Amino acid sequence: MERWRRGEELLGDEEELLREARRRADLALSYGRRAIIALQVYGIGPITAYRILSKMHREEEEFYKDLLKAKIQYLRTRPYWDERDRRPRD
Repeated sequence: MERWRRGEELLGDEEELLREARRRADLALSYGRRAIIALQVYGIGPITAYRILSKMHREEEEFYKDLLKAKIQYLRTRPYWDERDRRPRD
């Protein structure tokens, strides 16, 4: 985001990309390793990752089950999205 650093106006999707990068960074700072793991799962973006990470998982297995459920939900619903919304987002 060189344009942002120089104080220039962001074009097109640049502002949304910057916003998403900040969300991902905030998750990593707050939740550490688990946030990185959650964000690596196909179809899980920062909003879904936050929803999963904010649950108090007593067992590691519960955390992974929630990640799997979210991935399955994404794969199940993705074919019904509009063509413009095909990017993996929340």
